Amino acid sequence: MRALRIIAYGIGALLALLVLVVIAIGLIVKPNDYKDRIIREVKASTGRDLALPGVIKLSVFPWVALELGPASLGNPAGFQGSEFVSVEHVALRVRLLPLLHKQLQIGRIEIGQLNLHLQKDAAGKGNWEDFGTRPAAAAGTATSSAQTGSIFQSLGGITLSNSHVTYNSISITDLNLAIGKVTGQYLLSDVSVSGELKSGSDAPALPFALTLPAAKLDLSAQTLVVPQFAGHVATAKISGSLQGERIVATPMITGAVALEPVDLRALAAQLGMDLPKTRDAQAFSRLSAKLDFGYAGKALRLQNLQAQLDDSRLQGAMAMTDLQTKSATFALSLDHIDLDRYRAPAQVAPATPAGATPAELPSGMLKTLDLHGAFAIGGARFSGVNLSDLNLSLQAKDGLIQLSPVTAKMYGGQYSGTITYDVRGAAPQLQLNQQLIGIDVSPLLRDGFHSQRLSGHGNASTTLVARGPDSDALMKSLNGRIELSLANGAVEGADLWYEISVAQALLKRQPPPAGGDGHHTKFDELRMSATIVGGVAKTNDLLLATPYLRVSGQGTASLVSTAIDLHLVATVLKAPPNAQGTDLAQLTLAEIPVTVTGTANDPKVRPDLQGLLKSQLQEKAKELLKDKLKGFFGTH
Repeated sequence: MRALRIIAYGIGALLALLVLVVIAIGLIVKPNDYKDRIIREVKASTGRDLALPGVIKLSVFPWVALELGPASLGNPAGFQGSEFVSVEHVALRVRLLPLLHKQLQIGRIEIGQLNLHLQKDAAGKGNWEDFGTRPAAAAGTATSSAQTGSIFQSLGGITLSNSHVTYNSISITDLNLAIGKVTGQYLLSDVSVSGELKSGSDAPALPFALTLPAAKLDLSAQTLVVPQFAGHVATAKISGSLQGERIVATPMITGAVALEPVDLRALAAQLGMDLPKTRDAQAFSRLSAKLDFGYAGKALRLQNLQAQLDDSRLQGAMAMTDLQTKSATFALSLDHIDLDRYRAPAQVAPATPAGATPAELPSGMLKTLDLHGAFAIGGARFSGVNLSDLNLSLQAKDGLIQLSPVTAKMYGGQYSGTITYDVRGAAPQLQLNQQLIGIDVSPLLRDGFHSQRLSGHGNASTTLVARGPDSDALMKSLNGRIELSLANGAVEGADLWYEISVAQALLKRQPPPAGGDGHHTKFDELRMSATIVGGVAKTNDLLLATPYLRVSGQGTASLVSTAIDLHLVATVLKAPPNAQGTDLAQLTLAEIPVTVTGTANDPKVRPDLQGLLKSQLQEKAKELLKDKLKGFFGTH
């Protein structure tokens, strides 16, 4: 019992002492006496004027604290509005023993309903850029913090609640910040921040959060070290680290960041964005990335980039060498990609009916593009066409965009070419120089154009130029040249042997023969060249050769309407020409004119009976004239 009484007496004595301390604080401490001191400290620390229109109150429960508010910090000259930041309530927890000696030392700061207004002036300078600059003190009027001791020497922590930040159309609401401790050279621990982010009045509010278990900020040395951070915006989760030097004067910041796998389509919806509908419903379902970054001298560099979109993996490096001009370089490689997955769903009806507005070509945004780099793709599929080992070099400057060279393997052969897009003039101009060598034409036409009209192996080249503000004008202004050379193939949908047999039967007044054997014409060689003017291709040297048939001719084909108009002559031979180049005239059995009309997708091949009759009449006339000449000269 005696021990219990001793304990009770001790507790009573402590309570009495506490009451005496509270009474002493109330009698000794006059909070408003520190108002000028606080204003001077803020001025010395930030270079800004602090306004404290309210009365500073002293609170002793549950903590000894100075409560003040409202308060505001001014803007530098030249900015709209007088307030840089304002608060409704601030509680400064103070250290008890220094307070009893009339010395103010802050242990913890609690801020409620802060409103921070960030902006830039006409010269592009932010109202935050000189924050922390100490103004030059008038001689003999200021006392250095070294002499008096700063009230912010060591903070037990900072909390910020229910606050708001704005910058242009971007706003952060319901902002909460917690810093566990601030000591020495601003050693921060247990930093966390959360809130909701909006990028416009109609944009959705995005919840976000960021935590820094430990961070070191040294303003005197201008260094920042964040060994680890983690956070999220909507459903996107990120983590990483960073280090900074000269963070106030000329920042140099390096670090690493990683984005955890996220459903890109769902994230876009949360961001208020609509990704395009795709043929593959699973497209844009997965995005992840990690990289190292560095910022210095208005340049941003991304290195060791590894990203994955769905099942395609990208790696390499990029750099924005000048953030003001947006000049950039890159060196990237992609393992494979099926671009057809990301195309718009196939339309049952034509997507652009007759009379629809043609697609406008990009120009304005490309005039300021400053981009240089190289891109490689292991395998790609676009519009049904398959490529492998694709490599391209891109140069874009002042409205001139060049892809040169571009190389790829495709369908057993090789593609190479250059593509130039020039938007420096009044209308965009497109120039194509392309070569296909050793290509298997049948699968290429099947995959890319859903056509089985032609087969064979060979080469092709194009030199094309077009100009216009939209796709329609581009096709109508197309000029250039095309060359084609194929071997051991066939023309599908046209059986020339059958059509020739029909023509011969009609001339002999015989019944037409039975149908052809598959409606195709095999050939040993097919070659042609065509000149294109105004979107219409014209050829004068078309040649198709088989052992017993030679087809030559000329005609036109419209690349806009796909209409064709060819006039051919099919020469039937007695035997195949030998390697020594036997005169075809000696082997010719007949020459039959043939016309090809219709469209490229639906050609109509018919013997030219009028031309055939005319040809035969000419032959009869030649024979008759020859006989008459023989009689005239007395020859037999």
